[in-house]
Parts: sequence; structure tokens; C-alpha cells
Amino acid sequence: MINFLETLLCIITTIILQIVELYLIRKISNKKLIWKNKYLIIIPVYVTIQVELNIRGFQGIGTIATIIYFYIMLQSMFKCTKEESQNYSIIIWTLALLIDLLIMTVGTLFNLMKFYELNTKLYKSVASIIMTVLLFLAALSQTFIKYLQKLYKKMEKLNIPIRHIFLIMVVFLIIGATCAHFLYNKIIIIILFALGVAFLITVILFISMNYKILTLKITNEILEKNNEVNQKAIYQFRILKHNLESQLMGVKTVANKKAKALLDNLIKEYNESFYIKHDINSMPLGI
Repeated sequence: MINFLETLLCIITTIILQIVELYLIRKISNKKLIWKNKYLIIIPVYVTIQVELNIRGFQGIGTIATIIYFYIMLQSMFKCTKEESQNYSIIIWTLALLIDLLIMTVGTLFNLMKFYELNTKLYKSVASIIMTVLLFLAALSQTFIKYLQKLYKKMEKLNIPIRHIFLIMVVFLIIGATCAHFLYNKIIIIILFALGVAFLITVILFISMNYKILTLKITNEILEKNNEVNQKAIYQFRILKHNLESQLMGVKTVANKKAKALLDNLIKEYNESFYIKHDINSMPLGI
């Protein structure tokens, strides 16, 4: 009976955690959640499967199942595209994993692993509650939400290949699995947590750097096209200016003295008013 209640508590806390994760996604995406009654069955069934996988030590399978689950559910609940679902799933999964690593690290530092061994389900329930609170606070932080929105826009613009995302997942999974294996070794846990944070920072910096490179390339392409358009316009203007000046000079040959002076002033004023940087054609096409 106690075992059943502990499992039920674990399922309930995980359901609440998932609701908060969906709320966080809604805040990041600014999309309206489209609720359907079938979710009342799908969510509890999936959470029960996820809890059982984690309790039985199949965290790797549970992680992959979670990402696939969110990938599918986001397309249904928020009408996200495949790319949007992929990026949002990775962001939420990474946040949850980092919090999980943080909880694991704190538990090791404060010698809570004995409690974990004696009450695994209860420990996981408490961990889910802590993660839920932290994610909810993150969802309430406008600064954090804006940062995640900027990160998402960069990911969307770069269109990150699935193989790179898979590689990132594998690295985090290895770090998580290694932490679980060395739960009682404080030094290793701290080092692994630091490596996880450092790897995440590296990934974010890599995304930001490539986004800047992509933006610069797009800007250069626009400048090059504008330069070509300007060169064509200047060429056409030179022809127009030359023809107009020739016509005025032709009129000047049959004009009287006053008209000639007027035409000279007109030509001079025209030349001074319409000045063009003639060496613009010497600008390189590539920037």
C-alpha cells in the first residue's frame, strides 16, 4: 500500500511538472494552448510510463521518450511546426536536465543519497516538486523568458541540423548517466555539474556566434545588391545627364547672347546641384 501511494505521489508530481513545462513553453512561444479532452488520458498515461521507466533505471529511454512526446504534443497543443516543436522540446529538456543535475549535486553535497536509497520514489517526488517550482519561477521571470525567446529565434534562424542536436543530447545524457553512477563521489559530481554548465554555455556561445555570422552574411548580401542597383542607377543617370547637357549645348548654338548666358548658368547650376561620387564603381562587390 505504501509503495502504491509513493508511486501515485511520484505520478502526480510529474504531471504537475509537465503542466508547468507546458506553461513555460506557452510563455516562450506566445502561442495559445489548444486544449482537448483526450489530453486528460494521454498525459497521465505517458507520465505513468515515464515514472516507471525512471524508477526501473531506464532513464536513457525515458529521456528519448520525453523529447519525442513533447515533439508530438507541441504540434497538437500549440499548433507548432516541426522545427518549432524540435527547438522548444530541446530547450525545455535541457533546462530540466540542468536542474536535475543541480538537485543531484546538492543531494550529494548534503549526503542525501542514503535517503534516496531508502525512499527512491519519495526522493524523486521531492525532486520533481523542486524542479516544478524552479521552472515556474523561470516562467514568471520576464528577463529569463526574453532571453529564451532570443535564444529560440537564433536557433530558428540557424536551422540547426538534427545531427548536432542529437550530439548535444548524447553529451548531456552521458553527463547525467555518469552523475547517477557516482552519486556518492562529491568531487566527481561537482566536476560533472561544472562540465554540464560549461558545455551548455559553449553551445549557447556557439549558437550566438553562428547567428552573428549568418546575420553578417545576410547584411553583406543586401549591401552588395544595393551596390549593384546604385551602380546601374548612376550609369543611367550619367547617360541622362550627358544627353540633357548635349541638348542644351545644341540649343545654345542657335540662341542669342542673353539666352546663351542663361543656358551657361543653367548648365553650371545643373552640374553643381547633381553631384555624384564617380568612384563608387570602384567599390568591391564583396564586403
